Amino acid sequence: MSKKSDQTTQSGAQLVVRALEAQGITHIFGVPGGKIDAVFNALVDSPIQIVVCRHEQNAAFIAGGIGRRVG
Repeated sequence: MSKKSDQTTQSGAQLVVRALEAQGITHIFGVPGGKIDAVFNALVDSPIQIVVCRHEQNAAFIAGGIGRRVG
């Protein structure tokens, strides 16, 4: 399969971020490190705001609270 010259290659992390943007996601809550670092790096060029937490449970509580507040 030949590649068109106007296409650019995107990583899986970039595709995940583009899908989140298409869904209207405005904030990401999480703990960077290990396998997820590629997604956090792809979020640097995105309008999605990154909220770095120190523990996964804290990230879930914050995301849940924000979700209930804004609907």
